[in-house]
Amino acid sequence: EGDDREHRGSAMELDETSVASRRLLFPTTASSTTATSTLFYMPHCPFRLYSNVVWANWDPQLLSHIAIIGNSFAAYDERCVSAAVREEPTNCVLKILGVTQEVPLPCNSAKDERVLQKLGAGLNAFGDLAAMSWPLEGLVSEEAASLWEPGARPP
Repeated sequence: EGDDREHRGSAMELDETSVASRRLLFPTTASSTTATSTLFYMPHCPFRLYSNVVWANWDPQLLSHIAIIGNSFAAYDERCVSAAVREEPTNCVLKILGVTQEVPLPCNSAKDERVLQKLGAGLNAFGDLAAMSWPLEGLVSEEAASLWEPGARPP
């Protein structure tokens, strides 16, 4: 009862009495545009899927209403991205990095030694988990003006 899932991903509408009163979306496709405040839960997703979600919401008003829990965008910039990916015109993860608010999330909260042993190296897969958001004031700042110029978004 009350579990409303979307087919473009798994979305759950939170009831009006919840703290957020917003949506939680687990995107599975590129078309994850949203007009309501939405948290995209995307730990360990492919780099391209992050870019697709951001492009789908490429507008200051839309981006300011989404947040992503997933791989750190800053970590991609520091260690994961080749020169070819960095210059790829459809890559917006790095393009939007200057106005991304990112908060690292702790991921090693398991205290049971048996759990830690079972997870082993798999626990490291979530070592760069972070929450990313885009406050409107940063998106409409002088620093971000070039992001919204005609031709900044691929066709």
